[in-house]
Parts: sequence; structure tokens; C-alpha cells
Amino acid sequence: MKLRTFLQLIRIQNLPTAVADALAGFFIANAGQEFEVEHGRALAVAALASACLYSGGMANNDAQHAHKDQMLGKPRPIVRGEVSLGEAHWNSVVLMIAGILAAYSAAGKPGFLIGGIIAIFCLTYNRLARGSVGSDGYIRPSVIANASGAVLLAFCRALNVWLGMVAAIAVRNEFQNNFASLMGNVDPAAWVALGVVFLYFLTVIGVSLLEDFGGGTSGLKALAVSSGLVVIAAPLAVDYAGGGENFITPEASHVVALALSLALLMLLMKRFRNAIRDPRPPVIGQVVRWGIIGEPLLLGAMVLMATGSLVQGLGIAVLTLTCLALARLSHST
Repeated sequence: MKLRTFLQLIRIQNLPTAVADALAGFFIANAGQEFEVEHGRALAVAALASACLYSGGMANNDAQHAHKDQMLGKPRPIVRGEVSLGEAHWNSVVLMIAGILAAYSAAGKPGFLIGGIIAIFCLTYNRLARGSVGSDGYIRPSVIANASGAVLLAFCRALNVWLGMVAAIAVRNEFQNNFASLMGNVDPAAWVALGVVFLYFLTVIGVSLLEDFGGGTSGLKALAVSSGLVVIAAPLAVDYAGGGENFITPEASHVVALALSLALLMLLMKRFRNAIRDPRPPVIGQVVRWGIIGEPLLLGAMVLMATGSLVQGLGIAVLTLTCLALARLSHST
């Protein structure tokens, strides 16, 4: 398999968003702490774990959904005949095992369990979302499969963030390698950030379902409102949960956080507007694309509110530009 084909199989364009998940979780959980050498190691390994798990999930997704990708005309490596189903499955297994082991290295037994849950949820989602292709060219899985799959995949993204948080807590030795002591060391701002990521991706996945099923404009309008509310409320909610006295302050980090949220809102609403006017799968797919690669902007905004660090927040936000730079190698959905 050629390197370019492998990178397309794992959706290299979206990979920086998985790294951003772990980075954001780590920085939010480590807010107020000095960043030392051991933090750097744990951060790097947690990011590697998230990247491997995401890549494994994408390879499995291509293998599971090859039939509908072909019907929908998506230029995936399997559809083009550049990768066999066996190769895709094998790469998926290797990457997921590597991700679980890296999660264990970053955060011990809790990390191992989180990595395992991410892998199971991801594989289950891919199976549930297989569906069958109707004569009209759209996918027809059951309503239960749709809802269950969307929730599982949104949980996967939130768990990526939680993996970074657990890695940060592990470095501080604030839990005895078990979840009972871990739960008490996650502050309110971190819980809010996890909830935001879950809700945000629930809306993105909802749009992707409309892309596959040929949804109408009413669903797109509802998801546009929902995603807009999540994006705007996210930094404000994190600030409030972290003890912020005012939603809007003169601090530079807060101003930049709100600017990042506004930028993401504008990017999404432009694509939603186009999709509502022309609800064809390729147009709806642009909403999904920007929903995925725009996530680092949302994460960066929350990190800025939680930590006040421009370096950390903007460092995550710039990963959206990295996604755009990699756009020539892969498709986002």
C-alpha cells in the first residue's frame, strides 16, 4: 500500500482534530499547574493514543461502508480499488491496539479502559451505520441504529478529550489508578468541556446522517440552530463553571476565545445556509466537513477560557489550518 493511499484511508485531513481532543483535555485538566517535562511526555502519548484510535476507526469505517461509499460516489481508497477490505481491516486492528496501549502508557488502567471503550464504541458505530442503499441512492438503516450510532460516535470524541484529562491527572498522581478516585479530581469546567464536545459532535453526526439519507431542510435548520447554540455557549459555560465572575471580561484570552467561537459559528452558518438552499448530499457534506475540521477552534476557545493561556488555546485552534493544509490528501466525510 502506498503511503498516500494509507493517509487517505485514515482520513489524514481530520487527524489533527483527534490530536486536538487530547491536547484540549490535558490543558483544561492541568489548568493552574506548571507545565513540566513529565507533562510533555504524558501529553504526547495521550495525543498519539487519540490519533491511533481515530485512524483505526477511520480505516474500519472505510471497510464497513465500502458499499455505500461506492453508491454515493465517494472517492475512497477501497472504492478506487487501491486498498482491499482485508488490508483496511488489518490496518484498523493494528492502529486500535496501538492506540489502546498508548492510552495505557499515558494514564494507566483508566487510560487502558478509556481506549478500549473508544475502540468498541467506534466499531459498533461503524457497524450500525452500514445500512442498505435504496434505489434512490440513499442509505436506509433503522431509526434505532441511527440514534444509537450518533450517540456512540459523539461519546467517542468526548472520550478522546477525557483521555487527555486523565493523562494530566495521572501525572499529578492524584488518583490511585482507578476511576473511583479519578472522578473526584475532574473539576466542573472539565465536565462542561466534555459535555460541549459530546453535544457538538451530536449535531455534526446528525448532519452527516442527513447527507446519507437525503434529509429535508427542516432537519438542517434545527441542527443549524443547535450547533450555533453549542458553539456560542461553549466558552461562556466553561468560564462560568471555572468560577468566572463575568462572561465577557477585558482579559485577552477571553476576547480571543469569543472570537474563535464567532469564527467557527460564521464558517458553519455559511455552509448550513448553502445546504438549506440546496440540500443535496455534496452540499450537506460541506457542513460535515467544516464541522469536523472546525472543532479545534471550539476546543481552543474552551482552553483559553479554562487556562487563560494564549499559547495553549491558539496552539490548538491553529490545527484547523493544519486540516486545511492536508485537504489535498483526503476527504473529511
